[in-house]
Amino acid sequence: MSQFRLARISLLLAAIGLNAAPALLTSAHAQAKPAAAPAAAAPNETVRPEMFKLLDPAVFKEMMAAKKFAELQDRLTQAEAFPNRTPYEDYILNRMKLALGSSSGNDAMAMGALETVINSGRLPAEEKANFVQALGNYYYNAKNYPKAIEWMKRYQKESPTPEKVRPALVRAYYLSGDFAGAKAELLPVIADAEKAGKAPELEDL
Repeated sequence: MSQFRLARISLLLAAIGLNAAPALLTSAHAQAKPAAAPAAAAPNETVRPEMFKLLDPAVFKEMMAAKKFAELQDRLTQAEAFPNRTPYEDYILNRMKLALGSSSGNDAMAMGALETVINSGRLPAEEKANFVQALGNYYYNAKNYPKAIEWMKRYQKESPTPEKVRPALVRAYYLSGDFAGAKAELLPVIADAEKAGKAPELEDL
C-alpha cells in the first residue's frame, strides 16, 4: 500500500489551469468596450489591459509548450505587483499560477493556487469538485495524509461521485495510522464488490 501513488491527473490539471482563457478574454473585451457590458457587471469582473498583456492565455499556452517557465514566472511576478488588484484579477492570476505550477512541476505553487481558486466562490459546483479532488491528490502524493483526508472528505461532500476518491481515502487513512477510519471507508467498498458478484481486491482485504 505504501507504493500506491495517485496519478497527477495531468489532463485535469491542464484543463483547470487553462480554463481561465475564456474568462480572461471575455474580461478584456468587457473592459475594452465598457458600454456594451451590463451596468451590474462593472469593474470587478474585468482585468486591466496592462495586466492582460502579462497573462494573455494564448501567450501563456505557447510559452508553456516551449517550457519557458522562468519567463512565465516573471510575468506572474509582474502581475502580482499591480496595486489594488480586484478579487477577479486575483482569481485570474491564480488560475494562471495553477497552469504554470502544474505544467512546471512546481507543486507548492499549484497547491497554493488551487486552494485560493477553490475558496474564491467563483467556480461552478462540478468544476469545484474536480479542483478539490486535484488538491487532495496533491496532498496525498506529498504524503501529507491528514490534509489529503481533509480535501478528499470535502470532495465526497460536494461531489455527486463520492466513490471516486474512496480508494485513495482508504489508503490515506491507513498510511496516517487511522486504521478505524480506513476500515469505515473500506467496508462499503468490499460490500459493493460482493453485491456486484466480484471478489474484493486482495489489497483491500
